[in-house]
Amino acid sequence: ATNGTLEVRLMLDESSGVRQVFGCKDRVGVVRRVAAYTQNRTIPDARPGSILRWKNPRFHFFMDGSSGARIEEGDLKDVTVKNP
Repeated sequence: ATNGTLEVRLMLDESSGVRQVFGCKDRVGVVRRVAAYTQNRTIPDARPGSILRWKNPRFHFFMDGSSGARIEEGDLKDVTVKNP
């Protein structure tokens, strides 16, 4: 979804206490991780069941070998969260 919009449903809260992390599913059923690397280590209004949309996302390989999206402070202006 680079140069487009990533849209995923936040499924499982995998937060470790250090930062907010969610297992997310896209429209075709692919499950990936979305992690908050923001100042307060959260994505505002995010919770399981929410729909997250991110314009021009960037993808990341995490230290544990998994892949997904890493949302940083400067990205929040392009992120919207809709709760059910």
